Amino acid sequence: MAARPGSAFNPIPAGGYRRRRPNVSLKAIAAELGISVTTVSRALGGYDDVAEHTREQILACALQRGYRPNAQARKLKTGRSNTVGLVLPFHKHVLHDANFINTLSGLSQALAGQDRDLLLITDEFHHGGSALRNLLHSQKVDALIVAHCQPDNQDMAILLAGQLPVLFFGLQVDDAAWFNIDIAPALRDAVERLTAGGYRRIAFIGGDGAIPYHQQRLDGFLAAMRRHQLEPAGIQLCSIGRGAGFLAVQRLLAQAQTPDAIIVGSNVLGEGVATLLQREERLFNGRTALIVVDELKEGCLINGKVTAIVQPAPDKAAGHIAGMIARLVDGAAPASVQTCWPARLGDGDTAHPRI
Repeated sequence: MAARPGSAFNPIPAGGYRRRRPNVSLKAIAAELGISVTTVSRALGGYDDVAEHTREQILACALQRGYRPNAQARKLKTGRSNTVGLVLPFHKHVLHDANFINTLSGLSQALAGQDRDLLLITDEFHHGGSALRNLLHSQKVDALIVAHCQPDNQDMAILLAGQLPVLFFGLQVDDAAWFNIDIAPALRDAVERLTAGGYRRIAFIGGDGAIPYHQQRLDGFLAAMRRHQLEPAGIQLCSIGRGAGFLAVQRLLAQAQTPDAIIVGSNVLGEGVATLLQREERLFNGRTALIVVDELKEGCLINGKVTAIVQPAPDKAAGHIAGMIARLVDGAAPASVQTCWPARLGDGDTAHPRI
């Protein structure tokens, strides 16, 4: 059943879903070793008033029996839930972004290494953000990651004014914590490679702005074209989908002045673009160059490697974000927890110099 907007999904357990052994109690460990429950508790709590030999015995027994601290007891003691909320755009485009989905999976694993769970939350809050306010004061999460939030989102002020640590993913916000991948340098390199190879009529196909990075990629393309004093040979903005890419390039090729190169802001759109260019025998022969943001998915029926702009590995990004969250939870100033990594232009067979 689909999630109701503004609702929370069940959390992804630390380390993913798996069958766990029944948790062993402090009392059971104490009985096995013939010592008091208080001694076991203080040893596992890291207190230094337990003899080293006794501590080692307790830790070995706890490890052998698969002991895990009781989550509710730990919450009462520390005031933390050991859960991080991830606010997702309630939009189908997110599901098309394989790079983001892989980052999300890696983030769950990275947080598991900190003994934290990941709670997925949709972002369609209504009625003045009351659902969001309730979440911020619920103590259900220790921090929030807000993914692909629009800059003019009405809930932005609520997030920034609250006491809960917040990290923005995909949006750079002044005086807040954020993580972003900057595509602009790779887009500059893409236009540079194309112009150096003799291409001048360069068009762009991208998303329709439903996700903030759609606009960021269009802006990066336009800025790169201005550096070379070139006007775009066409711009097509559309919903993300293979068919939409196919139709977008059809419209470009129907122009009186057809583009001799195309940059595509999504690999899902890019698959549709490449399919039509290959069918029309314009791909891999210099007739129409093609560069796509993110590599095409395995299994697509393209007879060669499409040149792509490559983002940092999702697992690397996920590990870094988990580290940023740990810093925020430990009290770091949000403005000191900001990271921007550049994408890079990769190799391929669809942007060689013109014949």
